Amino acid sequence: MGISPSLWAIPDLQKLVDQAPAASTVTLPSGVYKGNFVINKPLHLTREGQAILDGEGKGTVLRVA
Repeated sequence: MGISPSLWAIPDLQKLVDQAPAASTVTLPSGVYKGNFVINKPLHLTREGQAILDGEGKGTVLRVA
């Protein structure tokens, strides 16, 4: 099972991660994802094209808990 957001808008990455069932795949389209993100379950994170996680110089960009 995978979750692939619309290619027309940059989705809220944390919301996608939170809504994804454990052990599923979240596929990010190209774009810049601003913020700090936490993955707290088994999850596959992949991308289409160039996906950039931008913490804007604040805290930990991606924490796997």
